[in-house]
Amino acid sequence: MTQMAERLDPPKRANASRAVDAAPRTSAPVKWWAAVGAAYLVFMVAVLTNWVLGPLFKTVPVGPTPVPTFMKVAVVFFEVISIPAILACFYFMVVKPLRRDGKLSVDGALTIAFATVWFQDPLSAYSGTWFTYNAYALNYGSWENSIPFATGKAAPGAMIVEPILIVPGAYVYCFVVAMFAGSWVMRTARKRWPELSAVKLGAICVVAMFGFDIVLEGVMFMPLGIWEYPGGHFNIFPNTYHKFPLTEMITAGSAFASVAILRFFKNDRGETLADRGVESLKVSDRRKSVLRALAMVGFVNMLFFVLYNVLNTWTATRMADWPADLQQRSYLTNGLCGEGTDQMCPGPAVPQFRNNNQDPNGGSAHLDPNGNLVVPPNTTLPTMVPFDRGK
Repeated sequence: MTQMAERLDPPKRANASRAVDAAPRTSAPVKWWAAVGAAYLVFMVAVLTNWVLGPLFKTVPVGPTPVPTFMKVAVVFFEVISIPAILACFYFMVVKPLRRDGKLSVDGALTIAFATVWFQDPLSAYSGTWFTYNAYALNYGSWENSIPFATGKAAPGAMIVEPILIVPGAYVYCFVVAMFAGSWVMRTARKRWPELSAVKLGAICVVAMFGFDIVLEGVMFMPLGIWEYPGGHFNIFPNTYHKFPLTEMITAGSAFASVAILRFFKNDRGETLADRGVESLKVSDRRKSVLRALAMVGFVNMLFFVLYNVLNTWTATRMADWPADLQQRSYLTNGLCGEGTDQMCPGPAVPQFRNNNQDPNGGSAHLDPNGNLVVPPNTTLPTMVPFDRGK
């Protein structure tokens, strides 16, 4: 009977396989995520074009504070290595496998997606600037306030900085390292404890990526003065310019873990949740590669938006006091607040500022660094409306 059952099983599996093959032709998730990815790229190009052609495309100066030599060296170092690093990632993850196999691999599609996530970098400051970059880096401001309805403080030459030679590359090589590191952690844990469920493996990966982010940002990038999180909460190294908020560990670590988990858990066709169904489509390998890349762009950016930017919007609207050690360094305040501006640096006692992107002389009333009320020239404060007393 056992032998008969074994002989009957293959046809059943074949029938099941044909059923699986048929479904994706009409409802393959890869098509939906590819549409999301395409829409994201269109939005990205539109915003960046608006920024480059608009008044905010202007260098933010370092200000009067001398930049320490070690920070200058660090900034230039990361500017120099970022382009070769991203090219190396693309060669080994995209080009080489594509030449070998004739189609884009999952790792290649992920690498392409990582090269688009940097556009989201300033989004968590959409409603308030809670982090800053070192203005010594080559910069032309940022596209934060070129996004419709953004309310974070911004003016030409005085806004959050985006180091254009550092950030795009850093998103690629940091995510690639995190992807492989997280996969290694889960693979090692599975060998050690074969009975672990997917949920438990994912949880182990998340915890590991928390540690990864502490080292990456809290120990390396931030003490070197590349970027800082002055508005963050629950800090390691409090009262220093490089205080590291544990909220950043949670959000960035979760984003790193999510791409490792996405890569690690594939079906028997080698498909992730993002590109599920692509191998069953009756199209050329080239078209499958395009769909896989677009789907990964959509899915990975969705993960980063939800796990990082949405969660950190809470921080942007409830900022902690910016440390004095950072406020005294003009190259880290980006002309946003403090000495030389009409804006008190953020904190729990400081009203949230709302920018008027259509009128540089507008925006909300706010406090200057000495605590005096500032009403922008084109801003009209509302008058008190008395109660209706029935007369």
